[in-house]
Amino acid sequence: MADKKKQMSLGDLCLSLADEFAVALVTVKRTHPNVRVNAVTLNIGQTRQALETPADTQDAAPLIPADRYPGSETGWQLQLELGEQQAATLADVKRPLAGRTAATALDMVAWEPLSVIDGISTAWSRLLAGFNINQVIDLARIEEPLLQEIIAESNSLHIRKFRQKVFLLKIPVPPLPFSEFGEKSLYDLLRLPVADVQQSFSRTVTENEVTALFELLDILNIVIDSDVLRKISLHQLLGT
Repeated sequence: MADKKKQMSLGDLCLSLADEFAVALVTVKRTHPNVRVNAVTLNIGQTRQALETPADTQDAAPLIPADRYPGSETGWQLQLELGEQQAATLADVKRPLAGRTAATALDMVAWEPLSVIDGISTAWSRLLAGFNINQVIDLARIEEPLLQEIIAESNSLHIRKFRQKVFLLKIPVPPLPFSEFGEKSLYDLLRLPVADVQQSFSRTVTENEVTALFELLDILNIVIDSDVLRKISLHQLLGT
């Protein structure tokens, strides 16, 4: 488990887990379109025995701070429900979870190698691997102290650009229906007139909805390497 300096609030823990599961569910939706997952329930915690007599000395530290959650030092259990109504329960006390339910563009590429981000070369991938940063989601989780280490090691501010590009991918994917252009790549879609794309959907799509789609596509065009954009279809983006 985590050491003391890795302790976190329940809110941060829940949001982190929610992000992990969102990425997993989007991956399932993309790779297995016939599979439907309506909700996920996760139970995690630490028992009194695990805290008092850990098999590994690092397990002795509670994952959550006991001074903020009295009683957790003798064991705790968290139930996290991810669905239309997200919630977290600790020791039978209901706590709201401030999370998200909509898929984001980041979910789609979170587990991809760093090279999918435009501008990250093989040399940069090797350097970042030395900091245990190997996937796109790792860039989104870089905190300021590590950022400063990478800046010093690389003698460059490019890492700030790369991280900011990944932050741009947190834009939600609009909930649009099936499109007759679904098999077209995102790169090819950006070459089409907006009006043609708007008319391609199986239901009437408003101007605001198609504008939101193209705002997302423009961001992807900025952030994602063009060769990768040529391999991702509209169907894969929307999960339709």
